[in-house]
Amino acid sequence: MPIAADGSFSFGLNGLTAPFILKATGTANGNNLTLYSFATAAGVANINPLSSLAVVLANGSDDLTSLYNSPDPVKMHAILNALPNAITNVQTVLQPTLAKFGAATVNFISDPYAANHQGLDLLLDMAAISAGNGIVTIMDKPANKTIQIPLNSLMPGSIDIISAPISSAGSVLVWPTLPAVAPNETVNFTAVVIGSANQQVTWSVVEGNGGTITKTGVYTA
Repeated sequence: MPIAADGSFSFGLNGLTAPFILKATGTANGNNLTLYSFATAAGVANINPLSSLAVVLANGSDDLTSLYNSPDPVKMHAILNALPNAITNVQTVLQPTLAKFGAATVNFISDPYAANHQGLDLLLDMAAISAGNGIVTIMDKPANKTIQIPLNSLMPGSIDIISAPISSAGSVLVWPTLPAVAPNETVNFTAVVIGSANQQVTWSVVEGNGGTITKTGVYTA
């Protein structure tokens, strides 16, 4: 089924038996993405990098393709039983960051939230989170810093993955903030207008002979 421009989707459950594993595929900011989620009944089931991470933890493996293509009832119910603890683990590990965005207690799978570039949605604008080959990779996009943690070591402790200050609604966040670019090399800037459905920005280079920038934010020094 298609995903709407605002990220929403819906489908009927007639003839289907819970629980359900969900997959979303598409392109965002030039990157091909495959994300997973899990649902136990009709209602809300968000699909985002945090839902994918929780399902991976509940599954005990980042190989969700095989399960999606051939759902096994025993494995599906094992995930169902393990998922609440997996969600709590993700919330615990990312608690300092989630708190910055007012999302410390948000269930990122079952709680409704809007694609409005605030709260949890703003966090997902600013962080890239993925799991593959037994490794969880978390990137602070504004700082262009990445950490990698073995999947089986994710639970203990907590980490803060976003170093940039969180601005108020209407503010514009731009990253990278301190890029070092040699002459004739390029860097791709990203902007997010916090709390606005209108994400169109106009890029310009203020300094004379300071280089050029395209309408999509690609700067050439």
